[in-house]
Amino acid sequence: MAGTDGYAGQAGLTSANSDRNSHHFQTKQQIANVRGTHPVKIVAIHGGGVGPDPTVDVQMLVNQADGQGNPTPHGTIYGIAAPRNQSGNGALINDPVVGDMGYMHVADRDTSSFRSTNAQANPGSNRRHSPSDGVFTRGHNGTATPKQYVQFRSDGVTIMDVNGHQIITTKNSIAVVPKEGSGAMVMLGGDGSKGTFDFVSTPSGPSINVKARIS
Repeated sequence: MAGTDGYAGQAGLTSANSDRNSHHFQTKQQIANVRGTHPVKIVAIHGGGVGPDPTVDVQMLVNQADGQGNPTPHGTIYGIAAPRNQSGNGALINDPVVGDMGYMHVADRDTSSFRSTNAQANPGSNRRHSPSDGVFTRGHNGTATPKQYVQFRSDGVTIMDVNGHQIITTKNSIAVVPKEGSGAMVMLGGDGSKGTFDFVSTPSGPSINVKARIS
């Protein structure tokens, strides 16, 4: 005996009432196959640091749903490109971490051949609008406040590291400000572990002693 349970599709009550309604429904179904931008969360990272851009595995954060609103979560999307701010041989290296959220933009063609050669190439297959051809873009970490950052102010730049040390520039000064009470050393010319940092040439003289402890 056949079961009585059914599955609700996406068609509405009036979708089959006329040719126009039918065509409208079919058009909407085709448009639904076009991938655009999706919020995602990083679940794994591959590579990074001083080297090529990393890739990330992501979980799409908006579920699929049937006509009755029953959800079906997406699976993990593997090996998504995660580009950083780089031009030529210069880069600002700020690799993502597991748990970061952002948006995945999906290309309309298979980009695997291009990604493997970094050169103009034919599509790697006939797939279209596949999340496998996504690119991770940062920009949504909720209400999290960064602990280290570069801030471009109207009157200068502030660089803050995770230890609470700062470099602050203004029109008339460049301040190196260790975290209060840290006893951190300010060194120029080296880090004290190799080479020398005792003397640095300056416009005011041939050299100055720059070892100092600021507490």
